[in-house]
Amino acid sequence: MDDARGALMVKLQRSVFAALFVAALALLAVLSQRHSTALDWTDSGRNTLSAASASLLARMPGPIHVRAFVSRNERLREAVRQLVDRYERAHPSVTVEFIDPQREPRMAERYRVSKDGELIIEYGERHEKVQGLSEATLTNALARLARQGSGWLAWLEGGGARDLNGASRRDLGNFSAHLRSLGIQVQALSLANVTHVPENVELLLVPQPAEEWPNAAAAAVRDYLGRGGNLLWLADPGGPRLGALEELLGVAPESGLLVDPGSRLDGRPTPEFVVVSSFASHPVAAALSPFAAFPTATSLAWEAREGWQVRGLAATGLRAWRETGNLDQAVSFDADEDVPGPLDLAVALQRPSPKSDASQRVLVFGDADFLSNAYLGLGANRTLGSNAVNWLSDDAQLVDVPSVMAPDLDFAPGQPARALIALGAPLLLPLGLLGFGLARWRRRRGR
Repeated sequence: MDDARGALMVKLQRSVFAALFVAALALLAVLSQRHSTALDWTDSGRNTLSAASASLLARMPGPIHVRAFVSRNERLREAVRQLVDRYERAHPSVTVEFIDPQREPRMAERYRVSKDGELIIEYGERHEKVQGLSEATLTNALARLARQGSGWLAWLEGGGARDLNGASRRDLGNFSAHLRSLGIQVQALSLANVTHVPENVELLLVPQPAEEWPNAAAAAVRDYLGRGGNLLWLADPGGPRLGALEELLGVAPESGLLVDPGSRLDGRPTPEFVVVSSFASHPVAAALSPFAAFPTATSLAWEAREGWQVRGLAATGLRAWRETGNLDQAVSFDADEDVPGPLDLAVALQRPSPKSDASQRVLVFGDADFLSNAYLGLGANRTLGSNAVNWLSDDAQLVDVPSVMAPDLDFAPGQPARALIALGAPLLLPLGLLGFGLARWRRRRGR
């Protein structure tokens, strides 16, 4: 009787367990349809939006609609889904619509779609076309849509200064193109003809000229600063003195070139570069990693003028010095002539704006080469330049998406590992599972 009751209890327990197990599976199935969770286990986090993209989305409350013009290419459709999914997880109002341009040619013609895989990003009443499936291209398109201002970035061209449209190594054409990709409107003001900086200029960029400014240009810059304009001054060693700026700002590039015997790039000593890996706590220096490199820098002397707050952003180390001797020969520190570090090579100035409740902002760098075509991609130089324009424009919409490397994609196994992989999947793994199953079966049968 007891055996029968015990057997009945065991069956009952098994039945209850089976019912609870099925109920748990059903509950998980329902929850999985209503809620989703994604984990990024890649070494570089390349399947997760960068902090810059997430921050931009947080400032875009309205719906964002993505029209993906993709033919029946399933691999391309999957690539679009994987990219847009990252934005959908970060923003509740991101939606995607797939359109076959061959079936809907009028829609493709309306948006001037010419290539398979192009995206049209719609936000509010505006839209942007995206070519290239990457976080950088998509986020920068969103940044252009989010920008509300209509101000311009203007630069003073001529007089031997670096050209923002130029393609030579010393020019700033790549940096200018990068700013345009972020939605910044860039225009030139000729030093020879400028008599007034237009009112719609939010930021004036001053590359160091090789010749002294004409009196009219100097007066125009003084008037612009007097009206509360923001300014980015990229100084070069050996250029003429810009008295209009030095007098108003209290900042002056010093003669000579900075030398840093402790500087190294790619493991090689580069004393002609000043490599800075530690900056002052400031929005311009945010998210700078691992370093910024200033190829031909000079130091800055400064004295705070009344009303201005001045702060050093970057400086040399103790081993660096400002070389005042002949640079055509081997250089070494001369205690009687050279100036030892630390020496400032970037300063930020700020004061209440005379025309609004905002603040007037100025940045001065003792080097322009770090933004040149030759060195823009070195270290965090591009990010530093973007941060500078962002802070000076007081524009939270400017986004510089960092490039995410994927070291775990570089998989090059040796011959033993290749043999193990070749035999393991089709042979060793099934045999191992079969052996494990047989061992368990024999163990249970022997009980």
